[in-house]
Amino acid sequence: MRSLTKRKASIVATRAADRSRVHLKFTDVTLANGPRDGIAPMLDCRIRLIYPVIRHTLRTLVFFAVTPYAFVGCERPPTLESTVADAPLLVEPTTLDMGDLLPGVPVVKSVRLTNRSLTPLRVTKAIADCGCTTPSWPDSPIAPGESVDTTVEIEAGTEQGVTLTKRVTYMLENGSPTFLTVTGKVGMFLRFSPSSFTAPSNDDREGWAAPAVIQIESADGEQFSIASLSPDIATAGSAERSLTQTVALDWSRWLEAGKPMRLEISTDHSKAPTLSVLIRRPIAKDVNE
Repeated sequence: MRSLTKRKASIVATRAADRSRVHLKFTDVTLANGPRDGIAPMLDCRIRLIYPVIRHTLRTLVFFAVTPYAFVGCERPPTLESTVADAPLLVEPTTLDMGDLLPGVPVVKSVRLTNRSLTPLRVTKAIADCGCTTPSWPDSPIAPGESVDTTVEIEAGTEQGVTLTKRVTYMLENGSPTFLTVTGKVGMFLRFSPSSFTAPSNDDREGWAAPAVIQIESADGEQFSIASLSPDIATAGSAERSLTQTVALDWSRWLEAGKPMRLEISTDHSKAPTLSVLIRRPIAKDVNE
């Protein structure tokens, strides 16, 4: 019986950028001790028949393996900007700059609300995250495409040299809330030090005798004088307007006044607020007990 050597076939799969191709390369074909003409055509015919099936199967596998990653790469997670852009209520501007603020002086600016949806929108409430900010909102629903002007008021406290950043939330009857950022800068007009004192302890005779002195200076170059001190437990160093002033707290008068916790210093500076100095009581018993 004639012996045959096995016919080898190697399949090399190469994937190009625009298509997938399958090459079938047949090597080392030998038939020992016998004719080849009868077997080779039959094998070649079978290979020609299965080649399209193999090519289609490989292309399908590549498509389903690559496609999910392609679509995931194209998707963009939602961001704050996209959420604001898709919100039915448009707030203009999205950041309201109140400008330079004076302590204790309210500032009011306008905000426009626009309905970008196809149905009427009712703003049920506008909520600020700080008591110094007061927003308003329309009483009636806003028709599709309609704009309504409302207001936001901010009143800075007595702290100077700070930048305020607040947020207003507009609540909708049927829909997600929309936010507004409110900013403003409080100027620095008067600097004073210290901002607080602790009363002397019982056995501190020298502390009780020495007044507590507050140094005040102009930060913007405007001269000023002390207008009033409340309660009447301190004395101003000078009645003349100047760039610096001193206030001396008298501890005996503080005791007589019932040991108040604050000294309020008012000046005639055109922009500066009333200065507040905190007075802490000593932990030990005071001299009157």
